[in-house]
Amino acid sequence: MITDEKCRQLPVLKKQAVTWVKNDSFPMSYPVYDGPIRQWLDKFKELGLCDIDYTRYNDSNGRKDIEQLDRDRILAYIVFLIRSEHFGGTRFAEAVENGTLEALCLRLHETVK
Repeated sequence: MITDEKCRQLPVLKKQAVTWVKNDSFPMSYPVYDGPIRQWLDKFKELGLCDIDYTRYNDSNGRKDIEQLDRDRILAYIVFLIRSEHFGGTRFAEAVENGTLEALCLRLHETVK
């Protein structure tokens, strides 16, 4: 399946609250994903949209308006948000809560019409 078709199959994840957990053995709260967020993450992975070399677009991620991003830069930006959490970041959770991920999904769908 070509990448454009895979992108069309990815649902738009609406802006929503994330569940945050505080654990006595870890000094900060961390996000826990279930329901629609977990389903969206699973679908993203299932479709194989995770760009291993997402850093090649690092020069533009976060510096351009979302409306200016093309398909590959959107996918790289999403992977950046997801992977940042592996290192203790909360960028993906914040993007879900503030609507950035929803805007990225909507723009992604526009680019692959």
